[in-house]
Amino acid sequence: MNLGDKVNIRAYLVPVKKSVYYNGRTSNDLKREYTRVETNKNGIIVGKRVLREGISEYEYEAGYFFRHTKSIPVYLVAINMRQIYKVLEEDIHG
Repeated sequence: MNLGDKVNIRAYLVPVKKSVYYNGRTSNDLKREYTRVETNKNGIIVGKRVLREGISEYEYEAGYFFRHTKSIPVYLVAINMRQIYKVLEEDIHG
């Protein structure tokens, strides 16, 4: 797959932030994950990125910092001038 190729996508990724619970209590930490949304759209490949899943932890003296747990390589697919979707390679049909 190269930049500028016209493709059909089956699904794309959207970020989801969730509160982290410790011993049944909520904390100031946030967990960032990506979920798959099914679709059937045509677009053009415009780039490639690496998404990172992990936890944003809060410490009183240091503030927030991100602890990376998983890397996800994705393609950026432009559907129109306003929509660019993050798509896994296995969800792209050439």
